[in-house]
Amino acid sequence: MLRRRTGRPLLDWITERRMIEVRRMLRETDLPLDAVAARAGLRDATYLVRRFRARYGITPQRWRRTQRAWS
Repeated sequence: MLRRRTGRPLLDWITERRMIEVRRMLRETDLPLDAVAARAGLRDATYLVRRFRARYGITPQRWRRTQRAWS
C-alpha cells in the first residue's frame, strides 16, 4: 500500500523519516551521536554515520557544524 502511494519501498520511506529526524536533532540540539541514533531508532552512532554519509555525502558532525555556521 505505501509503495503505491509513495512509489517507494517501506524501508526507504522509514529511512527517510529517520534521516529527517536526525537532521532536526543535529540542527537543534547538542545531543551526542549515540543519543541521536537511539532517538531516531537507529542501531548506534557508527551505523548512523554510515547511513548519513551514504545519503548526504558528509558526516553528521560536519553537517551539524555547517548548519550552525549558517544560523
